[in-house]
Parts: sequence; structure tokens; C-alpha cells
Amino acid sequence: MRYIREFAAYVVKPIQPTTLELKDKSGKVFLKVYIDVDMLGNIRKTIKGALMSQPIFHKPINGQKLYDKRTVSTPQGQIITEYVAMMPNNITVLHRIVYKALRDGHVIDNAQDLLDYIQKNVDMFRPTNSFFWSLYATVSGKKMMGDDKEMNAETFFGEYATSKGIKVQLRKPTDEKDDALHGVDLVFDHNGKELTIQVKTLDHVEETIVDGVEYYKVFISGDYTELYNNETKKGVDYFVVMSTKETMPSYIFRAKGSMTMPGYYLVPKSNFVHKS
Repeated sequence: MRYIREFAAYVVKPIQPTTLELKDKSGKVFLKVYIDVDMLGNIRKTIKGALMSQPIFHKPINGQKLYDKRTVSTPQGQIITEYVAMMPNNITVLHRIVYKALRDGHVIDNAQDLLDYIQKNVDMFRPTNSFFWSLYATVSGKKMMGDDKEMNAETFFGEYATSKGIKVQLRKPTDEKDDALHGVDLVFDHNGKELTIQVKTLDHVEETIVDGVEYYKVFISGDYTELYNNETKKGVDYFVVMSTKETMPSYIFRAKGSMTMPGYYLVPKSNFVHKS
């Protein structure tokens, strides 16, 4: 049962609610489903349980973890377990499930409707179900895009450091669990200390003032994870947001003092480091 415990640890505990926006072919939003933190946690646990119930995904292999890149074979095709472990946390997976429910004729007006549908249709997370392969393609494609984003961020951050006369050797965290659970995408050593970076895809940035303090409201494409816990004083050291639009710059911020809000990050203006 070792792999079951590891899978349970891998699933991220939600810290913010989310709203799923369903769009028609013209890009117009036709349905919004708000999911609070508790319900999001229940949905993730249900998906995790459906995957964990299958021995093929937690068959012990000496020296390997579920979230390591290992391949298992099924009559339907080969599966990399790292991608399967990402399914419970992936917001795009939830969007695809809602679209499927609507196509199947179900009404999804709220988070409870979504949870009920998932609980009644756990077979869709089995490799024998064609929808599993649709979800698998979603998470594996997102992972590859994420890898590209991190490579671009590595170049962006490295070039900035070089411009300041600082030579850094950026690398992935040694323990991939740091990436999965703690949002650590890149690390580097400086002045005898290991510093950490979280990378996100930028949507847009706005300026705001809260209680007399100037902030950036940073909106991203993807799931909002915690950058810095202001109570425990723990978190990543740098927050890098990469733009995919030629008209919008990418940014580097210090993460300390940042706050994860519903639908955006609140970053003190004093945390600004660099933009392209």
C-alpha cells in the first residue's frame, strides 16, 4: 500500500476556491460553476480514489514513486504514471468532465452536481474507458507545455541574473515532490543558500492599492497555488510569470509577502524585480 500513501500525499490540498467557465465554439461563456475549497477537496479526493483503486497505478517497483516517470502497459496502450498522478489537481480535467456531463445530458449547475456526476461515473478514470485517454492527453500535453514554460523561465531568469553580474545555475528540484506539492519549479544556489522559483503563465497584470499599500494584481492561466505563507513565513523565494503574448512582458517578483487571492495573486509593488 506504499504507493497509495504516496498518491494521497501527491494530491494538493486546495487553498483557494475556483470557478469553471464553460465556453461555446465562439468563445462565449455559457456556464459558470463555482467550487469552494471544501468541495474542490472532495472532488480531488474522489478522482484520486478512482485512480488509486486500480492496482496497475500503484504496483510497487523498488526505488520508484508514483510521481516518478515510469511506464505501465495496458491492452489499450502505455501509460506514464506521472501524468496519471496529475489528474486530480488539474483544472482543465474538471472542465473536460463538465463538458462530458453536459454531452451526456446531465445538469451541472453547481459543485455538488459535479461531484455527484464524478462519483457515479468513476469508470471514466479507467484505461478501458476512452474518456480516460482524453484526460490523459490533457495532462500529458499540459505537462509538456509546462516543461517548455519552465525552460523559457530558466532562460529569462538566467539572462536577468547575468545582466546583474550574477552567475546562477538553474535546475529542477531534486525531489519532484517539491514541484508537485510546494510549487517549486526551479532552484539555484546563491551566497551559500538554495533559492526557489515558482513559474506560472501570465494572463495580465493590474495595479491596485490596498490599505494604502501599492500592489500588483497578477492574473494567471492555470491553478492558483500558494507562493508564500505570511503566517509561517515560508514559501518560494521568486515568482516568475511568463507571458505568451508579444505585447505583454514577462515578470520576475520576489515572493515574500505575496498573497494568493480568489482568482489572482496580490504582489507588493516593492517585490518587483524585472520585466522583459
